[in-house]
Formats: sequence, C-alpha cells, structure tokens
Amino acid sequence: MIIASLYHCPLDDTQIAHDMSCAIIKKNQIYAYEEEKLTSIKNESTVKFPEKSLLSGLKELNIRPDQVTDWVFPKPGKKIKIEEYRIFFCDLIKATSYNSKTSFKNWFKKKVHFVPHHLSHASLAFFTSKFKSAAFLTKDGGGDLGDKRGFVFGEFNKNKMIIKKQRYSFKNLSLFHDYLTDALGFSYFNNGKTSGLAAYGKVRDDLKKKFVSLLKVKNDGITFNCKRFKKSNVEIKKFKIHSYERYKVFRSYPSDTNVFRFSKDYLPIDIAATGEAVLKEKLLELLKRLKRNTKNTNLVCSGGLFQNVSLNNSIVKSKIFKNYFFPMANSDAGLSLGAALYIKHLIKKIPRKFSDFTPYLGPSFSNEEIKSELDSYRLNYKYFANGLEKFVAMKILKGSVVGWFQGKGEYGPRSLGNRSILADPRSYNSKIRVNQLLKKRDWFMPFAPSIDYEYAKKITNSNFYSAYMQIAFNINEKFHKLIKSSIHYDNTSRIHMVKKKQNYKYWKLLIEIKKRIGVPVVLNTSFNRHGIATISTPRQAIEHAMEGCMDILVIGNYVIEVKKNRKFNQKSQKTYSEKESLIRSLEKRFKILKIKNIKFNQKKYKKFTKELNNSHKLLV
Repeated sequence: MIIASLYHCPLDDTQIAHDMSCAIIKKNQIYAYEEEKLTSIKNESTVKFPEKSLLSGLKELNIRPDQVTDWVFPKPGKKIKIEEYRIFFCDLIKATSYNSKTSFKNWFKKKVHFVPHHLSHASLAFFTSKFKSAAFLTKDGGGDLGDKRGFVFGEFNKNKMIIKKQRYSFKNLSLFHDYLTDALGFSYFNNGKTSGLAAYGKVRDDLKKKFVSLLKVKNDGITFNCKRFKKSNVEIKKFKIHSYERYKVFRSYPSDTNVFRFSKDYLPIDIAATGEAVLKEKLLELLKRLKRNTKNTNLVCSGGLFQNVSLNNSIVKSKIFKNYFFPMANSDAGLSLGAALYIKHLIKKIPRKFSDFTPYLGPSFSNEEIKSELDSYRLNYKYFANGLEKFVAMKILKGSVVGWFQGKGEYGPRSLGNRSILADPRSYNSKIRVNQLLKKRDWFMPFAPSIDYEYAKKITNSNFYSAYMQIAFNINEKFHKLIKSSIHYDNTSRIHMVKKKQNYKYWKLLIEIKKRIGVPVVLNTSFNRHGIATISTPRQAIEHAMEGCMDILVIGNYVIEVKKNRKFNQKSQKTYSEKESLIRSLEKRFKILKIKNIKFNQKKYKKFTKELNNSHKLLV
C-alpha cells in the first residue's frame, strides 16, 4: 500500500488555494512536506498543485507515481470532468497507463479518494495523538469551497468518526481574528503577530464590549457579525520578486471593516490585547457547551485557529477536558497528511501504532550531496567526524548565531531542531540581534527555546509534552535568567520539548550546552530570513549564510564559518530597545492613519501613548 495525498486538488480552479502540501505513506514510512519550503513563497498559492513536494517525497521514499496504490485529494468545489483527471494522471504525472476512457474510469474509481477539509483536520489531530479515543474540535476560517464548514465537533471511538456538531459558515471566530489582525495593519496569515503584540497591551473594557457585541456563541458554533465597507486597494509597491507574499500585494492594511472602525482610536497593543481576550473567552464558552455532548475526557484540536499558542495555553489551563493534543500542522498545510491518515485508518482499516509521532517527515540530504553543494560555492569548510555538538555548543555560548541544518525537514510551521537558527538563550542581546539584524522580524515577536523534555517540566511546572511548540507556557521565575531571550513580555514561552529518541543529534547539543551553563536549552527560531518560508535545501541554507543571516552554518557534519568565506562592510547597523521599538511602532501607526485621512480621536490616541510611556517600565 502506497498512499499519496495532495492539497490542493490540482484541477479545482474554483478557489485560490494556499498552504499547499503533499504527504506519502509507504507501509510504515511517512513523508509530508509543504510546497512553500521548496519554492520559498510563503503560503504557496502560485502553483497549480504541490508538484515539488510530491516529487521530493517520491524521491525520498524511492517510488514512482505508477507505484502509488491510492491517490487522495480534498473534496473539490466543483464537479471536474473525468477527462481532466485522465490528462493529469496519465499525461502529466504518469501515474497510470490506462489511457482509454473506460479503462481509466475504472482505475480512477478504485484508486482516487476525496476527503473533506475538516475531516482531514480532525484525522491529523487524532491519528498523530496517542489517544485511543477522543473528542475532536476543528476550527478555521471556513474550510474551502468543497467543505464550507468553519467548525466541526465530534468523536473518534473504535476508529469510527462521529460528527455531533457543525456549522456551515465562514463568518466565525477565526474570521474575527483575521479582521482583528487586519485592523492592526498586519496582512492576511499574520495572526501570530496579533498574539505576540497582545502581551504588551491592556484590555480596554469599552472596546471589549464592542468586540463582544459582534460574536454570538451557540450550541453549534460561534457566529461573527462581520462587515467590510469597501474593498482595499492593490499595494503594488509591496511586490518583491524574492520575498513574494500575495496578500500583502493584493490587499491593503488596515482595511475598512467594522472591527477597524471600533478600534481605530486605540493603541494597537491594546486592540490586540482586547481582541485576544475576547477570542479566548468565546472559545472557552463554546468548549464548555460542547463538553455536554461527550463523556470523553480527551480532546484533539486542529484547524488554523489553533496555531495560536496563547489560546492553546488557555484551553489546557481551563481543564474543561482532562487531556489535550494539538498536532504539528494545524493550518491547511496539515490537510494532506490528515487525509492520508483518514484513508489509511478509516477506509483501509489499517491498525494504528501508539507512539510519539515524529515531525521530521520532509526531505533529507546525504553528506555527499551537501559536500557537492559546498564545493560548487567554493567555500572553506571543516568536516567533523566527532565532537560537532561540543564545538557548536561552545560557539553558541560565546555569542555566535548558528544555522543548524540536519536530517529530514520538519513538517508544520515550526522549526524543531533540523532547520533552525540557534543562539545563546541567556543573553537578551541574542533576541535583539536575531530579530532586528538577521531575520528582520517585528520587534515584538517572541522566540522559543528548545529544552530537554525532562528538564522542561521544572521550567513550566507542567507535564504537558509540547513537541511542536503548540503551547505558550507560564515560566517558573527562578529560571528567567537562564532563558531570558526566550521569555515573552507576558512571562510565557513557546517551549519546544526535545526527547532523546526523537532527535538524538539535537538532544546531544542541548546536553553539551547543559555541561557549560547547567541547563539543556538553546534559543531556537526558524531558518529563514524575513519574507520567505523556512528553508529546506542545502543550497538555500548556503545562500542565507552568505547574506549574513548567521555567523556559522552547520550542515550535516560540515561547519562553515561565514566570516572566513566573505567580507562584510563595516557599516554599523542600529538596534533599538523594546521600549524604543514600541514607541516607534505607535508613531508609525499614527502617521499611517493621518496619511490615509482616516478620522480618529487623536487626543485619545496621544493620551494612551503617554500613559503607556509611563507604565511600561519593564521594557528594556
């Protein structure tokens, strides 16, 4: 049995897809990867289907398209002619030689499956958990045109999926968070920025009442009374060939919505804090209602809404259910693997294995392939047969920023020690340097530490195993100095817990760090520069290094010290403290509103800014 699952359906042109990915299951081997990591385009939506990730998976597992026994697509938004499928399978990817209309039609009926959007979300969450039975909740911006639900609740029991509650609507809680993100001036798919910014703000009761008035919790989901008063303009100046994000070009932010009109007089940090508070309250209110429909004490959650690690922390702390699980790819990028697991376990009835599910499912590269790339760039490098982890640990603790490229690429949005940029967790300067100079991210975005799982329990006072950075934990104060650069302003940290058996080489690096500072922890962020997806290949890693995005690049057993391979100009780059950055961002928003001739209460805005300037004394 070989299952190949694609998201999006290559022949469905009824909608603009995003987060394309491919998953392949060959007996007990699994490959799963996002197209964006191979094309470098965030939220990849410029190609017809995930062709590179499909071919990468076939190569990784050493199979041909005609060896695949089952092909899986999401349910399309329109009826597609069998002739179109024939051209795709026979002529384009050569998955079959049944070329006549009748023979292909018979092959198609046996070999091709369609799984609705939310069933794929639910299957990914359940079948990658260790639960033998569980309730499931899927929630996102509204599925797709083949599955127009924005919310589904049900149970997995004895490998049967039972749906108990569902709502067919795009106007839901997830859309509210999209509107909130838009109102702050952040582009589509940047909801994480809203969550990160919220830590610095206050919940404004008058604004909260306005937001709450737009949301209604019912037994079958949450409705959002959304209003968009006019379409936004194309921002052609934001088009960049080498860091293309479609939604930054074809929409302008903030746009004219009821959420923006409610919030324009407030500081962005307070808008974010208030909106996040409302999001959590309403989701937990729904969860309490849903719990009445099941006796199961386990809950698995999936869908784009659960990319919000602060929300996930609130869910776990609520104890509405006893046990929770969030998979490694909650967004639509996880749909290909979810659909493949649905076919494997629910259609083919193949029994599950209950063990930790690895996120390391992407492409890998041998030392020979890596050496060939290094030689093609004519780089100076050193090969380590032994002692690599010790060398890298010492470099990190002396202040070097390290690009760490090992094994198979991670599936999902988080870098989990195979495609990571690493730095000293103790130094606050690590965060400033990586954020402002190397990755050029927004100043307020938090970083995450990777920590040995057993030690992580002491830091978080929690037994929850967060293998994929799914939770923003509250941190035990006595450990603050040791992971200073990884703690957010609200005293939380999106910790990545590392087990020896899951990623031995990375775990060994943590142990080498522990020998020197007493704690097995390292600052870990995704291996990419601002504006492009996490990198996947050695060539991409080398190009980043040569741009000056790190001090040292470690690929496989090879170490490349960047300064020994190129010269940089000595022009100093200015960095800003968090307080300076915060004030600069507030002034920038003030100017944007004035330039766009948007009417807002300037006295109120300036009063809030003055109040904030006096109150945020903890900012450094």
